[in-house]
Amino acid sequence: MKMRWQLVLLLPLTASSPLPPGSADPIGTYLLPFHGPSCQLGLWEGTTRQPLHPSWEGYPLGITPPSSITLVLDPTLNNACTNIKDLNPSLISAVSSFAVSGYCQCSFYDTENCSPPSFRFSAFNRQDNNLATSPGGNDNRLVSFSCFYTRREDLFQSCRVALYGIAVPPLSAFVVQSVNKQDLTIPKSDLDSGACIAVDLGGDGEDFTHKVLVSGCSCAFYTATDCGSGLIQAFGNSGTVENDGGSDAVFGGKARVASFRCFYPFDVPVDGDKGRYGLGAP
Repeated sequence: MKMRWQLVLLLPLTASSPLPPGSADPIGTYLLPFHGPSCQLGLWEGTTRQPLHPSWEGYPLGITPPSSITLVLDPTLNNACTNIKDLNPSLISAVSSFAVSGYCQCSFYDTENCSPPSFRFSAFNRQDNNLATSPGGNDNRLVSFSCFYTRREDLFQSCRVALYGIAVPPLSAFVVQSVNKQDLTIPKSDLDSGACIAVDLGGDGEDFTHKVLVSGCSCAFYTATDCGSGLIQAFGNSGTVENDGGSDAVFGGKARVASFRCFYPFDVPVDGDKGRYGLGAP
């Protein structure tokens, strides 16, 4: 059974572009996961999510339900320009950190209304925790932005997924008997289609998956053999992410992994951090 992230266009309700959904919350209680295919943007004064500093976090292209495989895109927001002062006036000439994740690319400008001569830079699945120390001279200079839907298929050709299974003897829940491995290269054609792949660790069928490595893509893991139900978790980015359950089953031992499917990466890669999210969350 082949499934993929589908794209749904919402009919525009007005002739003008509305502001993207989001929240300006100075105490940081409105936190986006920065995980999944939905386009997500965070703008912060100071470093990322400093308490009591002005901020805005939201969905530049519309909100996709977290559990949905259908990517919702509002065409009134796609490529629309947003002035940052309209999201949070306290961020005027004050943005010092940002994050962009999901299937979108955002361009930033140092004047209102996204005037092309004032273009500063573009970002795709990227985070900068401190523009003051980054090259480019962009600290406190971001005034407006526009985002458009893209998966940047041109950047990727394949990805690697490795699953490691431990077989446990029936009379002992603590003694490891053997380790089996399934190591696959997922071609670009399967990233396009989201083809379902059955988990086969080559053991006697009693293995549980205790470690998963995903490199160069994002993958969803299921308890059903056809990827049709039982979504356990989705993770991965353009770098390498390892989900290690140690002596327990991966994903907190919630269920045996029976199948998975992979997509073009939609999370922010973080150097030296094996967290699932661009902000280094556990």
